[in-house]
Amino acid sequence: MTVFVPHAPPYGSAVDRVFLGKHVGSTAVRSFIERREPSVVICGHIHEGRGIDRIGRSHIVNCGPAGKGFYAVVTIDETIRIDLKG
Repeated sequence: MTVFVPHAPPYGSAVDRVFLGKHVGSTAVRSFIERREPSVVICGHIHEGRGIDRIGRSHIVNCGPAGKGFYAVVTIDETIRIDLKG
């Protein structure tokens, strides 16, 4: 299992959209995920992009704004489970 923790979310995912619906994530992060396929990607930066997505075999989570009490619990055992909290 590999966990990748970039600050920015991957471009073109469900977790990189701002309020107007525009994708504003990182193309470099997206490229890395597509190339290396980490098991879990934990990101933030785009607070309104809070949520869970997948790119290939990689599970992606944007925890949302911690200042508002949002966070995620990632459980890795035989499977990967991601629960958004807050």
